[in-house]
Amino acid sequence: MRVKGPFLPAALLPLLLLGLAGPAASEAWPPLTVEMRAARTGNLVTFVMFVKNQSSQTYSYEVKASIPEGGVLVGCQYGTDRADWRRCGLDGQGNIGWNNGAGVPGGGVVGPYTFTVDVSGAPRPVSSAWVNFYNGSPAGSWSGPLVAPAESRPVSTIFVGAGRGTVAGNAFMPREVTVPVGQSLTFLWSSDEPHTVTFLPRVLPPPGGPPPFWPANVRPGDGVVYDGSQYINTGIWERGSRLAVAFPAAGRYAYFCAIHPGMAGLVNVVAAGEAYTTESEGWVRAEQEGRGVLGLVPAARQQGLAGYRQTVRPDGTSLWEVQVGSVVRAPTGYLELLEYFPPTVRIRAGDTIRWKANSPHTVTFLPPGQAPFDPFETPVTKPSQAYDPSRVYHSGVLGLTDFIGPEAPSEFELTFPNPGTFPYLCLLHGPLGHVGTVVVESR
Repeated sequence: MRVKGPFLPAALLPLLLLGLAGPAASEAWPPLTVEMRAARTGNLVTFVMFVKNQSSQTYSYEVKASIPEGGVLVGCQYGTDRADWRRCGLDGQGNIGWNNGAGVPGGGVVGPYTFTVDVSGAPRPVSSAWVNFYNGSPAGSWSGPLVAPAESRPVSTIFVGAGRGTVAGNAFMPREVTVPVGQSLTFLWSSDEPHTVTFLPRVLPPPGGPPPFWPANVRPGDGVVYDGSQYINTGIWERGSRLAVAFPAAGRYAYFCAIHPGMAGLVNVVAAGEAYTTESEGWVRAEQEGRGVLGLVPAARQQGLAGYRQTVRPDGTSLWEVQVGSVVRAPTGYLELLEYFPPTVRIRAGDTIRWKANSPHTVTFLPPGQAPFDPFETPVTKPSQAYDPSRVYHSGVLGLTDFIGPEAPSEFELTFPNPGTFPYLCLLHGPLGHVGTVVVESR
């Protein structure tokens, strides 16, 4: 990450004074805590941290903080020593940190630890801090809350999706907001997985057909008005797209993503003078909800691999079951891994693979020189049960139960008679890395 130079705005002096009075010594848990404040001047946000020892013994520690995604570090310092860059460093994972080998004595306070970030490229100027403490008993770590600079105007941005590559956080963040009459919200597409923003009229029936095929009536960058009587559907948009929606009348307005069942949000519009969600609250809640969904990756991967199994058949060949995609739900949305579990399957000649999907994916083998095609416009293509690498094999779109019903196909099966290495992909998510390989060894 690029470092421009130290910076400490005058607006932070009151924040520095806040941390100078330490707590009374006690044998409390955790023994060390970190307090963080933030102030913003234009595109520069400065975060200030103090480490406090609530116990009676000395603890050495490391204090770390996250740099807002998309932000550029422009300066960091410890106390008033702006030149001592050895006291702070980047870890290559978007965090900055300092070590204190001498430790903080019982009841003591150490700081300020200060870093400044240019957030002109960061949609959410949010950070969190934590301390790792080592000596004494018990040892461990403690994390503080998410912190954003104070901004009291109404929330202005809803983030549509989270995650990169095969990790798809299908959520609107924040999921629910309250805004005053007349406020406009910008929906910002923020994941590699595409989404829709769809508002339905309260009195008219929805368009015919499954939601993924409902007609779009706005374009990226448009500004529209919604009072509950309009139909608004973006169609499938990608990362970086924006839509501004103004709300001229009080009420509760629900919306959703038409291609990810369960991905939904709510806008509460209240009269002028009533309490609303502030910009700072919106930033923090969006960050908190996004981290909560993306934190489900280990559980989703474990669930996906749990569906991988081998059954030996009477003739000595095996049936292998491979799960396609994995979904774990959260209160504000859900996490989906766009992967085959496992991505590489090693079998022997004569074995069979059965792919199983409970969310929309394809299993598609393309011969050399064959370009990908629209999976919705191409029917299931299976020239034979025995795989022939010179021909196209396409499952169609599996896992459409939420859109079509229980009769929607969810499985695709092929037998591999000959040794070789055979790549395949999901035509819906192949560009995101949803690819697999079948390695067939001689029996």
